[in-house]
Amino acid sequence: MSLCHLLVAFLALIAVLQPVLADDKRDLLCLVNKERAQRGLPCLAIDPRLNEAARRHSIDQGRMRKMSHKGSNGSEVGQRITAVGFPWKEVAENVAHTYPDIPKVMQAWVKSPGHYANIMKRYMTHMGYARETNPQGMLFHTQVFGGDGKKYNNPMC
Repeated sequence: MSLCHLLVAFLALIAVLQPVLADDKRDLLCLVNKERAQRGLPCLAIDPRLNEAARRHSIDQGRMRKMSHKGSNGSEVGQRITAVGFPWKEVAENVAHTYPDIPKVMQAWVKSPGHYANIMKRYMTHMGYARETNPQGMLFHTQVFGGDGKKYNNPMC
């Protein structure tokens, strides 16, 4: 198979997977916003920069083969969000490992007091999410929250 054919096949695969990945982010956002709305908190919006920070961290966790809030280079969530250009005043991060889908990982985060507190932080305005599988088949989820100090009227989903 020529390089051109491989490239066409790769682009076709991305076109098929893109809606699936976008649905993950939207599905998680809806679950987060429903939880927040039940507590009278404003809804969040997805920010592509936070998605990128989450993606990078999930990949990094996969390379390390362990779930951690600290990056392999010693970075913390605020440094990773700054690196993608999100102007934050408040940040938080949830990580998880092995959960097969969005409902299961969200259920785990809701049951965990620390993770739930991150979801419920009053001054958060945006969220990013990524899940990545490393070559060994280990699945890593990263949910990143950022608050930029502004007020928004984001829809629930």
